[in-house]
Amino acid sequence: MAIHISDLFLKSKSTEAVYKGKKIYKFDYFDISQGDSFIFNIESTNSEWKQAIGFLVLEKSASVSCSGHKNNKGFNFWEHNAPRNFTVNIVKTKKRIRPKAAIYNMWEGPSGEYNYPDLSAAMKIEKLKDGSKRYYCNDGQDNDDFDDIIFTVKHIKTK
Repeated sequence: MAIHISDLFLKSKSTEAVYKGKKIYKFDYFDISQGDSFIFNIESTNSEWKQAIGFLVLEKSASVSCSGHKNNKGFNFWEHNAPRNFTVNIVKTKKRIRPKAAIYNMWEGPSGEYNYPDLSAAMKIEKLKDGSKRYYCNDGQDNDDFDDIIFTVKHIKTK
């Protein structure tokens, strides 16, 4: 019988847990400043469900842009219609607080519903030599292949 990844997060009472001796995450958080950029590269997908990358700024007054589109919260990049390589820019933040952004995986379930970190969703994160990170993601299916969407992100800081 498979261990449900969601049970590990509930037990840890955190967005981090340990699965088969390795840390897994629901979200990856970044400190951000106005002018920062995030360079994304979707490397592969391997799921019967549509996969996506979620990018969310956790500050009410912030705004971000990507390919000429601006948003106050963030974006969802779906593997079937997003470019393989794209950049998200932090347009505005308040300087007197410590704003953060979150990256996570998402998917469209069998009945068309959008899902994000719940159920069996999790990411393994590999730090690369160039300072970027590779994310190996597991969607809501009850498996632990961590190959449903694999992508890299490089955070370019202004300060």
